[in-house]
Amino acid sequence: MTVAELAKRTGYTPSFISQVEKDITNPSIASIQKIARTLGASVSTFFDENHGKRLVVRKAERRKIVFPRNQVTDHLLSPSLAGHLQMIYTEILPGGGSGSEPYTHDSDEECAVVLQGRLRFWVGDDTHLLKEGDSITFESRIPHRWENAGRGKAIVLWAITPPSY
Repeated sequence: MTVAELAKRTGYTPSFISQVEKDITNPSIASIQKIARTLGASVSTFFDENHGKRLVVRKAERRKIVFPRNQVTDHLLSPSLAGHLQMIYTEILPGGGSGSEPYTHDSDEECAVVLQGRLRFWVGDDTHLLKEGDSITFESRIPHRWENAGRGKAIVLWAITPPSY
């Protein structure tokens, strides 16, 4: 598929698609998922998956996905994205979040536990303010988004089944 075809199918500009391809821009989580869905691929195809059958992921060896525009860093805790469960440790700087556009994905369910800070979630038509120790569970197919609602860094532990990356 050409850049122009992908742009037309996703509704993004060819310039944006080209910048994503060349790693010049950092798209939102929703944009990456939309591009992957349009290509008939999972988001994990965009990341290195040479991790074999490891059971343990050492802190220093975690794969990181950085979304500078969103002020979000995902640390993949699961050794493989080919399993049935994905664990993600997410750091969100003040003002950061998933983006202003709600997104969905093909996972069945996800659970988020706020380990530090405050997080505001929009799931469907509902808004929830989560504080340290609070958790939320919802179907991934419901439009949702989230943002750091505090003045400091927020840390969230995600469990997603099946993996969304």
